[in-house]
Amino acid sequence: MTYATGGGSDLRYTVVGDMNDDDQLDIVVANYGTNEVGILFGRGNGAFLNQMIFDAGVQSHPSCIALGYFNRDTQLDFAAAYDGTMTAEIFLGSGSGTFVRQITDGIHFVSAPLFIASGDINGDGISEIVVAYKNSDNVDLLVTYNNVSFKNQMAFSTRFLPQSVAVGDFNNDSRLDIVIANSNDNNVSILLGYGNGSFQNQMTFSTGSLPQSVAVGDFNNDTQLDIVVANYGGNDVSVLLGYGNGSFQNQMTFSTGSLPQSVAVGDFN
Repeated sequence: MTYATGGGSDLRYTVVGDMNDDDQLDIVVANYGTNEVGILFGRGNGAFLNQMIFDAGVQSHPSCIALGYFNRDTQLDFAAAYDGTMTAEIFLGSGSGTFVRQITDGIHFVSAPLFIASGDINGDGISEIVVAYKNSDNVDLLVTYNNVSFKNQMAFSTRFLPQSVAVGDFNNDSRLDIVIANSNDNNVSILLGYGNGSFQNQMTFSTGSLPQSVAVGDFNNDTQLDIVVANYGGNDVSVLLGYGNGSFQNQMTFSTGSLPQSVAVGDFN
């Protein structure tokens, strides 16, 4: 089954979550070409309602989306990052499928955003976002405040040309950490969090050639988070099994098709 996101939409990103509290998964999409963000609400049988559209503005070019809880309620929200205007916008969920839009105050990215991830990095009960940029050798942490916007763009060094970022607790201290795929360095950076919005100096672990995308999950049922990376230049994925202390085993590689650019995890069997 296929669902149109709009003529000329140039779909750039999708993320899945229950956006209207009906226990059915929905899809949020970034339509780069039509300058729109859309939601397809799931019926629970594999079918979806027609897309709900949010106009992001002329030449905004939405490029990536992250789900989170940005205003201390229990309703799922999302943030959208815009390539054209190099800004972000928060969409606060009501639980009924409607959203209140909040333009971020004075936040302009240092470069066009490639990828954003979300999590409560500083332990304040509200999600923050982590941004990886084009042509930049760092990631930014944007802290949420007043339920509606971001402040304190804090930069943290990575290796060369970070392409993707994910969050998880890699050392079992109940504080979120960050993993970044560094395309031109053929590795991932691990930044272990202190729980207050700051991080230890990065550690790096080798991947395959030109890593483009990173995701986390427990792949060997030992209750420790592991990492999977899509290696664009190697036509494979790397799996790095975690020890639970912030370090990882040497990569295992598994062949894919040609030029993998994205990776996702789930229980497929």
